[in-house]
Amino acid sequence: MISFRGMKSFNEISLGGTFLKISIFVVVILAMVLLNMRAEKEISDYEFNGKIDYVIYEKGNCPVITVSKKDFHLGSHWSLGRSLNIGDSIIKKKGEMIIRVIKHSNGEEQIFK
Repeated sequence: MISFRGMKSFNEISLGGTFLKISIFVVVILAMVLLNMRAEKEISDYEFNGKIDYVIYEKGNCPVITVSKKDFHLGSHWSLGRSLNIGDSIIKKKGEMIIRVIKHSNGEEQIFK
């Protein structure tokens, strides 16, 4: 085997690459956790009590609703599916992660936690 001064062996290069990959993986996971915590904090701060004036569903059935001329991106925290309709009453208190929906069609109350 030919050896040159100052050159790293294949094992040293391989270990360095593995360490780099693991480091990148850990950083990506931490970033995702922090972004999720930030989004949940933002959603937790939402407060609304009124009728849904407008609703659209983004990718993954994530609703964006308009209540009292304000838009709220509800994300995927709750399993809302496509259950929200214009005219439904919706209530969420600041600091809580519970949504109450009263259907305009039959008065049925739904609670999402």
